Amino acid sequence: MNLSIQRANVDFDWGMHHLRAFAIVCILIEHLWMHIGLFRQAQAFFIGSTFYFLFISGYLCQYLAFRRSIAPKTYYRKKWTNVICPYLAWSVFTLAIVRIMNIRRAGVIPPEMVRWDNLPHIFLFGWAQGSYWYIPFVCVLFLVSPWLWKLKTSELVWLFVVSVSFAICYPFRPSSHFDGNPAMVFFQYAYFSWSYLLGLLYARLKPKIDPYLQSYAIPAFGFGMLLGLGLLAPEKFAIVCPSEIDPNDALRETVLSGPLARSFQKLFFIVPAVVLAIRFTGKRIAVLDWLATYSFTMYFSHLLFLSDFVRLQDWLFSLVQPNAFGKTFLQIVVTVLFVAFNLLLAMCLKKVFGRHSRFFVGS
Repeated sequence: MNLSIQRANVDFDWGMHHLRAFAIVCILIEHLWMHIGLFRQAQAFFIGSTFYFLFISGYLCQYLAFRRSIAPKTYYRKKWTNVICPYLAWSVFTLAIVRIMNIRRAGVIPPEMVRWDNLPHIFLFGWAQGSYWYIPFVCVLFLVSPWLWKLKTSELVWLFVVSVSFAICYPFRPSSHFDGNPAMVFFQYAYFSWSYLLGLLYARLKPKIDPYLQSYAIPAFGFGMLLGLGLLAPEKFAIVCPSEIDPNDALRETVLSGPLARSFQKLFFIVPAVVLAIRFTGKRIAVLDWLATYSFTMYFSHLLFLSDFVRLQDWLFSLVQPNAFGKTFLQIVVTVLFVAFNLLLAMCLKKVFGRHSRFFVGS
């Protein structure tokens, strides 16, 4: 494969770095708003934000491979230290806290499930916290990434087309967890994998795509936003939680409801996100830099404290007894505090663990 055109610009990609900040904020808002009931209709904008992280992961995987010519052995070692080690550390910490303190928290494994016979499932399928399913999932993608590097661009395009076809034919996302059922595991990969492959493709074709997006930034931004927001409007695309789906009519409900719509919504939203990333490629924005730098640690920690901020909202409501506008204002305040708290916590943890932080709290 000719890599010469890909090596033209090896500067740090601030734009994609800032996009990571956008992704982690969307995920934190998604998880908090599901429990505090803020902006029910707007929640659809944030639900499924994992697609952004997968897109960024695919992009960085290909971009860094071309930039540094990383050998597969080195690549796997970095993923072990930067992804798997902190995942195991946070999982063990979560299990210990839940077991010792016998606590129940939203998105965290209940105490009765912390058993020796459950440990293989807990670590293999990310059961410790609701968001941890992503780590075993993306690790499989990391495992095959060196093979994907060797594919011709035309072959990668066809693989992306196939992955989108799977997302259309099997638009299921029955749970945030892998439950060990092979069919459900397949549905998760069918549903999410296209975004990782899209990131790989964008990294390869960046020198060709970026000039067009720069020349037609406003039409591209507007087109992506219009199509993405269009999927929020129709009633048939309303969010349907798995527990609300009739098991006897799951296919109809799933195809016409949230999962398929959210998949394509995020596909369209990636276009304006990339347009903005290109716009700020050479600029550092301090707040976004902090959020992006500590995003992985925030991802690992935020569900442990989510219930506390739900209780904070309830306490504020009982204290102030606001009207509808006041409730919305307080919920926005709680959301900002939730993001800020997790950012400060991540900063403190990185300071405590120092240069070894990537092994314990995430890099």
